[in-house]
Amino acid sequence: MVVLMPAGLMLLLGVWGIRRQDAIWRDEAVTYDMAYRSPADLWQRRSTWMSSMASATC
Repeated sequence: MVVLMPAGLMLLLGVWGIRRQDAIWRDEAVTYDMAYRSPADLWQRRSTWMSSMASATC
């Protein structure tokens, strides 16, 4: 029973997500995009993001 409750919830949320079709949120799109990048590309994007954050706070 302990395993069935979370599994059932994930199945329900998954089916709900399928019905939304193209209604993907921005953070989900970025997560999906970053999951398929190489470690070197992720490191470069992190460096770019860090430098843009430093210049934005000044």
